[in-house]
Amino acid sequence: MKKIAKLWVNHASMTGDPSSHVRYLVDGHQLSADEQAQVWTKSIPKACKTDNTALISHWGRIYAKFLEERQAKGSAVHHNAKVTARQFIVNLPNDISNDQVHHLAKSVLFDFPRHIPVAMVLHTKSNRGKNHMHLHGIFSYRNGGYGQINEHFRLNITKQMKETVSKALTSYGYRVDHGTPGSLNCKERMWLNQQGTVEQRRNPRFIEDLAKLATSERLRTYCLKQANTMRSKIGVEQPQEMSELIMNTAILLSTIDERREILPARQTNTDTVRRGELLPAAEELLRKRLKEIGRWKMPTKTGLKSI
Repeated sequence: MKKIAKLWVNHASMTGDPSSHVRYLVDGHQLSADEQAQVWTKSIPKACKTDNTALISHWGRIYAKFLEERQAKGSAVHHNAKVTARQFIVNLPNDISNDQVHHLAKSVLFDFPRHIPVAMVLHTKSNRGKNHMHLHGIFSYRNGGYGQINEHFRLNITKQMKETVSKALTSYGYRVDHGTPGSLNCKERMWLNQQGTVEQRRNPRFIEDLAKLATSERLRTYCLKQANTMRSKIGVEQPQEMSELIMNTAILLSTIDERREILPARQTNTDTVRRGELLPAAEELLRKRLKEIGRWKMPTKTGLKSI
């Protein structure tokens, strides 16, 4: 059976002097007193690879140059620019060998173009002292750390790093677990919000139908997960017929604005019924259904209470 490696590559923007973070990266990070932190760099002076003090000083000079360029007129650094660097973490299996770590770290460095400064350190412990093998690094989107932003690199580096790490771990004999999709991106969220009304999207049947029309695999998985969560909240102790009745009632409530197409013409007197209210016949039908499942509550002045 193949060993499982959970893929997790995370990026976060930083403000302020990046040399402070570099000092934290190379301070040993709970290593033994006689153990030297392993460091990988690119587009940084060679002396910084073996001299931690030189590495910290170099990032300090990058920050000083960044501040200088930010004050200069017509420079590549906008006067309101705040992001000075990005940090990243690449989780690794705790049983990975040193040779594999070195090969993976070199593969990650290939994802960074020339003139983009990057430094990366191997940490074997978490902040709480638990075994947690991971690569912790820092880089800049800007050429040299204070020049023009490489837009293509900025937009694609996270995805590229995930592909590189996944490919490397697979070649080492691990089965890569990409995890369950989490939150949606802006485009997927916008598409979801355009489907039906808010009340309809709270119905598991409606969400399951949306999963069939989803524009991406992550969106489809998200819809199915939401539908399962909704069904679990209905209650497993209820009979199937009762659960179906509750969902049918929810559909009736969510499509109340379309009652003219559902109810007979003689009941669609819009002069006596305000928008958003149930017509007498529909309200009576709903009351009967709710009484059947024992969940009827007295109506308020503004209409029926939620069930």
